[in-house]
Amino acid sequence: MQPTELFLSYSSLDYAFANSVADVLHRHAIPVWSQTNIVGGMRWHDEIGAALRRCDWFAVILSPNAVDSMWVRKELVFASHKTRFYDKILPLLTTHVACFNGRRIILHAGLRYARIVT
Repeated sequence: MQPTELFLSYSSLDYAFANSVADVLHRHAIPVWSQTNIVGGMRWHDEIGAALRRCDWFAVILSPNAVDSMWVRKELVFASHKTRFYDKILPLLTTHVACFNGRRIILHAGLRYARIVT
């Protein structure tokens, strides 16, 4: 099932990697919402909330930067508590391990997995 629109969550420190992921998704005709959709003067919190309510798939770029990002955590917690995202949360790993800075990333049953190597 192809997403109507995918929410891409990532640390702003992973901007270049996130853009490469978004480019690949766009080439496959998958609409993507990300931080780049927010322009000057917009309220970040309101725009992120509206996108989370609108999107039907959620992808999160898991990196050491993401583990330390308050916004990535908030977005992932929101998505993981919504039944409409069940089986539609896509963790994208930037490395081959799921442990960053001594912290474990626990991936729950029902999630789809992908490993992206650049």
